[in-house]
Amino acid sequence: MSVRGSGPREVGASGYRRGMDDAPRPRILFESVPDELFESLARYAPTVGRYLGDVARIHASDWDLVVSFHAQPEEPDGVHVLSFGGDRFTRTQRPSGSSATRGWELHARAVRRDDACPSEFASLVDRTIVATAPPPPRLAFASGPASWLQALAVIGAEQAPYAGIMRSDSGSLTLAVPEHTTDHAAWLSAFIDYLRALQPERFPAAPDWQRRWEWATPTMRASLRELDELSTKRAAVLERLAAEEASTRAALDRAAASATAGVQRVLTSDGDGLVAGVFGLLKDLGFTVENRDDHHDQKSGAKLEDLLVTDDGWACLAEVKGYTKGAKVNEVPKIAGRPSVAFAAERGNPPDAVWHIVNTWRDTDPTTRPAAIPSDLDLAPLAEADGCLIDTRDLFCAWRDVQEGRAAAEEVRSSLRNAVTRWSWSVPAA
Repeated sequence: MSVRGSGPREVGASGYRRGMDDAPRPRILFESVPDELFESLARYAPTVGRYLGDVARIHASDWDLVVSFHAQPEEPDGVHVLSFGGDRFTRTQRPSGSSATRGWELHARAVRRDDACPSEFASLVDRTIVATAPPPPRLAFASGPASWLQALAVIGAEQAPYAGIMRSDSGSLTLAVPEHTTDHAAWLSAFIDYLRALQPERFPAAPDWQRRWEWATPTMRASLRELDELSTKRAAVLERLAAEEASTRAALDRAAASATAGVQRVLTSDGDGLVAGVFGLLKDLGFTVENRDDHHDQKSGAKLEDLLVTDDGWACLAEVKGYTKGAKVNEVPKIAGRPSVAFAAERGNPPDAVWHIVNTWRDTDPTTRPAAIPSDLDLAPLAEADGCLIDTRDLFCAWRDVQEGRAAAEEVRSSLRNAVTRWSWSVPAA
């Protein structure tokens, strides 16, 4: 194992030095670094070297940090390591006594930043790991977060560590991120800052007096003025955006409260609340809607359909029901039977259609709900009455499309009037 040449290369110097005692810190050794990345990474340290791995062992006292692109990175004891794509770390032992290995294959789609991720790395994790993660399967470390590893990113419900910081027995840190991680320079800069807070003698900050106003050159002062102006502008912009965000969130809270008490009842309620929600949506779509409870109390004393829906001479009886699970198949014939007979006896002719409007699995996320009554054969009584089953999810989506201008109310009414057996809604093609 060796460093190219007879010693470490010093950035900004010509040639090489043989001694390391007076080499400025931090001293960074690069292992298997791609040629196109070396210069952009080397500028972060005054003393750098490139490891070729063919002669002598690395001596830990010569280096402060190894930046490795190798699957099994070099980990001299006492030297910190930044590993891009490493999958086996022999210096760090898991509680079981085995080496830390990235070999747990998971097919979970979710990749997220760990809740305990240090703030110094939070935005980098989101931007360069979570946002760039390839499709599953992906490899994670073979145990959950523990004393030997501080997870930065995790996979799936198992919270399998996908990126993290490992600590060896000597206290040296290894920051391991997956191979697809982007913005390598930003990670190196962030890790150096993180290590500076722990070991300022090994990772010293650049002298700040050289950039202070009293010792700055005229050109530097012009840049300092511009930075000061930009800082003021940024503060003003952030303040304005924070106010706008707070206002928008308050508006969202008000809209959500209104929706919960209003139109979203068709997705959450049963009984009178559900009937009232459906009543409002049908009226917004342009139907004439009559709640039939009072009518039946006066005329027949029986509980029949919930709503009478009419549209330019066309008349439909609608029964509205909510269920904590799927709709009951044995209720379909009842809906298509007695209400139609009573309507015909009163009006002299049967209704033009009968609707069974259902809100099924109402306590679950509407996105995951199964079909209310999957088999069309079970809906034959509705079809024989020129009617259909209507899922309140479709009714809500059609109403929303009309409200947002993607569909015309007449299109929705026509679709509902002509539906037989089962009605569903999708936005008409432009």
